[in-house]
Amino acid sequence: PDGGGGGGGKGARGRAPPLASVPVVVPERLPRAKVLLEADGACEALDLEGDVGVVGRVVVAGPEGRRQVQLDMKGTLFAARVVPAACSALVLNIGPSEAKVEGVFNDYMRLREVA
Repeated sequence: PDGGGGGGGKGARGRAPPLASVPVVVPERLPRAKVLLEADGACEALDLEGDVGVVGRVVVAGPEGRRQVQLDMKGTLFAARVVPAACSALVLNIGPSEAKVEGVFNDYMRLREVA
């Protein structure tokens, strides 16, 4: 086995050297208008492939102190609940010369289709 001492093989831990690398760039201010969503099962309303423009809306309803957040996507209504994440999630836009941080999330919205 290669001990990582040279040659073109794998390194000491059995990993191949990277083919390329790009710097990770964090903007001065991260946008706060993004939400990470989780939905159970397959739902056509959440398939956004090929869609452009407005595909849904956020609805805040209910009496003061008991407001509920709902997400209407393509006419399908989801109840939304904010849930803390077990870890932080980082969203990167990886380009040819840099990987730009587009969002960091410590919580997410769990969606449940309203019957």
